Amino acid sequence: MTNILMVDDDLTVLEIYRQRFLREGFAVETAADGLAATQALRASRPDLVVLDLLMPKLSGIEVLKFIRSESDLKSLPVAIFTNSFMTDLADAACSHGIQRALVKSECTPEILVHAVREILTGRVASEPPSTSVPAVIPTEPVASPDSAAESSARVRQQFLESGPATVRALRQLYLEFTESADPAQQAIRLGTFGRKAHYVTTLAGLAGCHRIAMLSGALVALLFGLLERPTHIDASTLNTITRTLDFLELLFGHEREAVPERPLVGHVLVVDDDPLSNHLAVAALRRAHLNARAADNPLIGLELLKQHQFDLILLDVEMPHMTGFHERALGAFTAGAAVVAAPNLLLETCFAQRREIAFYRSPEDAADLLADLLREPDALQAMADRGRDRAMRDYAPARLAETILTIAAGLA
Repeated sequence: MTNILMVDDDLTVLEIYRQRFLREGFAVETAADGLAATQALRASRPDLVVLDLLMPKLSGIEVLKFIRSESDLKSLPVAIFTNSFMTDLADAACSHGIQRALVKSECTPEILVHAVREILTGRVASEPPSTSVPAVIPTEPVASPDSAAESSARVRQQFLESGPATVRALRQLYLEFTESADPAQQAIRLGTFGRKAHYVTTLAGLAGCHRIAMLSGALVALLFGLLERPTHIDASTLNTITRTLDFLELLFGHEREAVPERPLVGHVLVVDDDPLSNHLAVAALRRAHLNARAADNPLIGLELLKQHQFDLILLDVEMPHMTGFHERALGAFTAGAAVVAAPNLLLETCFAQRREIAFYRSPEDAADLLADLLREPDALQAMADRGRDRAMRDYAPARLAETILTIAAGLA
């Protein structure tokens, strides 16, 4: 009988996957943290390890290093769970040799079992583990029995019923993190907050609540990014976390009235005359599994709007031939898409009630915006002059992805 070692600190998730493997005829051993995983590996060698990267005591990367350092384990096939937004962590795992990378928020038990079968039947025993980055592509699941469908429905129901308690728990962990004055204690609480959000992301994916999974996945990446770079904890990032929790609460309410859906696929147009900014924004969006393309000329952007339907348009403020705000209005007329422009003082104070993101869902709204702006040409020019520098300073690629995912989830 094939023996699988599942390593994950989410006990509920472990049990869901374990039950599915047992039904498929596998023997399963579980470990709830990295240290327990190394102890289990020393005791007996499994046929394959499924490894989460975000764990206490020893991380998934450290467990992977241990596996590759042991002579009797170094050829052991390993599949890892990744987060769409934490590509550096996945790249680090790939450098130590893995057979498959699976996006945890999209990996149902059926997909995982199918991936494990592919690894076990397709590998050559003498072949060393690959150190190239495996493509993170959703695998088509095999047909599932009625019991699996019932189990998935039960997971979804339980997840959504616990939604209010889940959001309260996240808010409490956030409060404890912000109230901690000691840097060491703050780091511990931030890690606890991040692992809870990671748990929510995983269960949301298993429950078929992909909008929740996408948003909480972005939150996980932000929290663990702050853990690595605590100097980035400021009023802006705290405000982002607060808004994310507010939006998560709204999404839980929405999902209770919705039916399970496939993972979201959004089409995004990025318009910026700076090729480097375009490249970074498109790369960040594609890591989040969004279909993104760029135009470095606003006139080309308008042609693309005539030819294709986009769900979201991301604009620079100051560009040759046409300002971002002219295209914002035209984009609303021609595409009906939500539009995000670089933040600026006039929009924040006069048109968005001090929010950094403004939505204009109708041509009338866009026309009113343009009329107000054109009444103040000096303010419009000053806004354009400072918009580029401020956008580059405030909107790093990771934050762009987080912002866009928030909006994309709200569009559905």
